Amino acid sequence: MKRRSLALGIAALVTAFGLAMAAPKRVSVAYVTRGRAVNAVYATGTIEAEDRTSVKAKVPGSVIALLVREGEHVEKGALLARVENTTITHALERGKLELAASSKQAKPKLSGLVAKATALRSELALARSEADRADALVKGGGMSAIDRDRLQSRATQLDAELRANSADQELARIALTSNTAQAEEDVRALTSQADDTEVRAPVAGIVLRRHVELSEVVMQNQVLFDVGNTEQLALRVAIDEGDIARVKVGASALVTMYAFRGETFRAKITRILPDADRSTKSFPSWLHFETTPPNLRSGMTVEANVITDEHEGALMVPSESIDANHVWRVDGFRLRRVPVAIGLRDLLKAELKSGANEGDAVLVARDASLSDGSWVWPRKAQ
Repeated sequence: MKRRSLALGIAALVTAFGLAMAAPKRVSVAYVTRGRAVNAVYATGTIEAEDRTSVKAKVPGSVIALLVREGEHVEKGALLARVENTTITHALERGKLELAASSKQAKPKLSGLVAKATALRSELALARSEADRADALVKGGGMSAIDRDRLQSRATQLDAELRANSADQELARIALTSNTAQAEEDVRALTSQADDTEVRAPVAGIVLRRHVELSEVVMQNQVLFDVGNTEQLALRVAIDEGDIARVKVGASALVTMYAFRGETFRAKITRILPDADRSTKSFPSWLHFETTPPNLRSGMTVEANVITDEHEGALMVPSESIDANHVWRVDGFRLRRVPVAIGLRDLLKAELKSGANEGDAVLVARDASLSDGSWVWPRKAQ
């Protein structure tokens, strides 16, 4: 009797185990639906002021005044900072002194030549008058020809001296003008350099960033400020060189931002820079929102999916349902491995061009224990 009971117990256990092994396995499925298939290029970037300018130091020196703060609005030409350069300051002072000295040195010499010319003209007039009178006396026998010739020679000599004086005056004027012009040019150049110690805004806009502190020593061409027009904000993204051939100006993009979680915005590619960033092997590109979000700020991080192709009314399944150009379709409670032709695909969705029908249930992700023909109990994936 005991042996019979033991045998029946073992048989019951074997039967229960067999039933358990034959029971359908619960699986998560998704249904083939119609929707829009999209092929997109992923890119990241930031919100930037499109009219943004870096203000650089034109001369090296120490920052002795900072007149604006980040976030302040400035007009074009507004004074932002002052840089002290003692070399330029001293050179300008020396140039002004040399300009004054050049005038003082040349003018007395010219004045002396003018005074001498006045005296020579008077002497020449007198000498010519005496020579004319001597000529008349020689004809009347009242003076010898030798004395007349001496008076005429004197007049000729004075005339030559007057001509030489005129030439010296011309040379003095040229020297004065040349020296003065050179000194003035030097002063103008030094004044321009001195003006460069005043750092001014090249455009009107908002001070986006200040890169320098008071008393800091800066080098020539060092960036001191970023100024931009925040009323015209755009998206600047980096598109990988492996994707850039598929992206065209005018392409639409879906944009998300950490500052606007859960929201998606539409934008368009408006400009693709022709030269790649050598360090990142990507092409900087600009996008503009179709409708600009409120409270948008420069520097916000963005993620953009630039649409390169799209099909409306396509059969769609989750991308994770694709298994090497196949899907696992649930027919009743049986699992079937079905070949499919895949169209457009992204990280979330894939287009099926053939091999499935709208409403088909397909596995979201296959368990390694399942195979073609396995019994399954489908439930819709969450």
